[in-house]
Amino acid sequence: MPVAQERDDVPFAELFRAEYSTVYRYFYYRTGSRTMSEDLTQETFVRAYRAFARFDPSRASSATWLLTIARRLFVDEWRRTSQHVYAETEVPESVAGEESPEAELCRRETNAALYRAMAMLSERERHLIALKYAAGLRNREIARILGKSERHTAVLLCRTLAKLRKILEKERVYES
Repeated sequence: MPVAQERDDVPFAELFRAEYSTVYRYFYYRTGSRTMSEDLTQETFVRAYRAFARFDPSRASSATWLLTIARRLFVDEWRRTSQHVYAETEVPESVAGEESPEAELCRRETNAALYRAMAMLSERERHLIALKYAAGLRNREIARILGKSERHTAVLLCRTLAKLRKILEKERVYES
């Protein structure tokens, strides 16, 4: 019998509550759209529910397992649609509380520059950044999702961040 069916200590509802925000942030970071993020997050959990009996926590954390499903869904959606899922112009609104108008304007300008810079990265590079900073995964978890070694993942992430920094320096958003 698969491991997940034998466990009573980690029901799917608890997994959903614990990991929903991680999956949602990943999609929001990738798409910049609340609606699309909600839809993709929902579909991720539908797929996860169907496959929950095969989930083995000794092989990967629940976040790693769910983000693997999310990544595959994102790639499928990317290929399926004629317009790419990644939003180059829509800048996410603040998730934080109230801001002064000046602070909000500064944040929006910075976010817009960051999204323009992200659009110049490859799909793989955007995915790495989303897993690291939106989903908050450690390099070991990212490596499992990508099927790479932890060391190789760290090198890829370092190169991606250096490339992003150069793009932002050209736009004069980031000064070294």
